[in-house]
Amino acid sequence: MSILIRNATIVTMNEDYQVLQGNLLVDCDRIVAIGETGNTADRVIDGTGMAVIPGLVQSHVHLCQTLFRGQASDMELLDWLRLRIWPLERSHDPESLYYSRVGRRAGVL
Repeated sequence: MSILIRNATIVTMNEDYQVLQGNLLVDCDRIVAIGETGNTADRVIDGTGMAVIPGLVQSHVHLCQTLFRGQASDMELLDWLRLRIWPLERSHDPESLYYSRVGRRAGVL
């Protein structure tokens, strides 16, 4: 089955993390075209005013917490924040913040 999403804001995962305005064509489970996609598909969705984001990408992420993933995950939220996350965040320096961001974008964290 093919799906054409027209006129959407498309968030890419290419090298430049571009955000594009246009069409996206999916055939079976693969994106086969972005931009000039033609007009034929089994299903056409009007994406005007909507965004297409990559699957399995968490859109709510605190990059400064990336290095702390899995730390005390058995704790209640407020204890986890007060006793683990906030103290760890205070210990960040420019280098650790850089690697939190770069590691996440590179898919290694």
